[in-house]
Amino acid sequence: MACCLGPSIDSADAIEEVSWWRAFSHFIAMPWKVLFGVIPPKRYLGGWATLILCSVLTCLMVYFIMEVIRNVDCFLGIKPTILGLVVFAVLAAIPEI
Repeated sequence: MACCLGPSIDSADAIEEVSWWRAFSHFIAMPWKVLFGVIPPKRYLGGWATLILCSVLTCLMVYFIMEVIRNVDCFLGIKPTILGLVVFAVLAAIPEI
């Protein structure tokens, strides 16, 4: 997989264009990539800086998703437990970019 978002050449020397879904998902995930890009390598402070920052950012991400679920719950009237399970299933099914 190439590191840039652009056409690439596959093993048969054919040009492989970027699909619209791949480009769309790349740009939707960009804020998360930038946010988690500030995590330091394991060599700093024996890995403690990485552990603490990963834990804090994961908690912030979970809080953000919970707030979105609460807002959708108020708007649609779906139970938060059901909506949380649906959101978790959808997010778990999205392949890595």
